[in-house]
Amino acid sequence: MKSKSQMRTRESTPRLPLSSERSVYLTKLIADFIIYNYLPLSIVESPQLQGIFQDMYSEIRQNVYNELQLAPGICLTTDIWTSQANQAYMTVTVHFIDLKNNKIKNFAPETREFS
Repeated sequence: MKSKSQMRTRESTPRLPLSSERSVYLTKLIADFIIYNYLPLSIVESPQLQGIFQDMYSEIRQNVYNELQLAPGICLTTDIWTSQANQAYMTVTVHFIDLKNNKIKNFAPETREFS
């Protein structure tokens, strides 16, 4: 059971409207934390947060596609690796030169369980 001070603190904490700029920013930070640390999506059950993940995925996928369209050529590599749980995976990585910024770039568009 919660103490009265815990209840008062929660009740007195102002809530941001879900559509506020700050709320959207904080939600994206949480999504980045989950995505870039390879945490399972099951860590959250919120349909709103999962919708944000889908939106971010679509946006990033489109950005990668746009960059690849400008590449003069690409190189594909594969790597088979094993997780700590002894599950095998194969990752495909695409490498290319970004002529606009004179940098080598790479993306890993696909990782699948390998059996």
